[in-house]
Amino acid sequence: MIKKTTGFTLIELMVTIAVLAIIAGIGIPSMSNFIDNNRMNSAKDRLAAAISLARSDAITNNTITFICGLKTADASECSDTGEWKFGWMVFSDKNGNNKYDKKTDKDEGELVRVDRLSDNSIQYAIHQEAAAKTVKAIYYRPNGLAGAKIGSDSALLAKSLTISICKSSFKTALSLGMIGSAMTKKDQAKDCVEEKKN
Repeated sequence: MIKKTTGFTLIELMVTIAVLAIIAGIGIPSMSNFIDNNRMNSAKDRLAAAISLARSDAITNNTITFICGLKTADASECSDTGEWKFGWMVFSDKNGNNKYDKKTDKDEGELVRVDRLSDNSIQYAIHQEAAAKTVKAIYYRPNGLAGAKIGSDSALLAKSLTISICKSSFKTALSLGMIGSAMTKKDQAKDCVEEKKN
């Protein structure tokens, strides 16, 4: 008696592999888009939390508190160009010079938080309707009102700031007014790649 062998034929195997390749070709780009969108929204939420922390610190400690973009990925100093892609830092400006002073950190507890981003491909752009210069930092007064350091000047926000956050083809935005609460405004998102202003 001849035993019948069971298994797959070469044609059945090739058809199965072709079907799996088609399904993977459809699913992998969608997964990549899902991951990019999720990373962008996560960065937006982390920035909104840092903005909220800065406002809370200003009110609680009766001081001016700044939030600014990091100069480099491993630095603890503000970017001179208004760049936020490496992350941001929140610090109390106890001596009123509008910048973070490393030497006073241990004495006065000036540094509140540093939030470094591992994904540098997320881009940020801060727009203000009336601003002709780059917004370099956001600050809060002890009464909770928000202001911005635009160029070398600092002033309370007369018009709201729009912080656009972009990753690949996705973009969202936070809107920040003088009252100081950051709100998600996806419809106000602008392109993050723009010519830097002084």
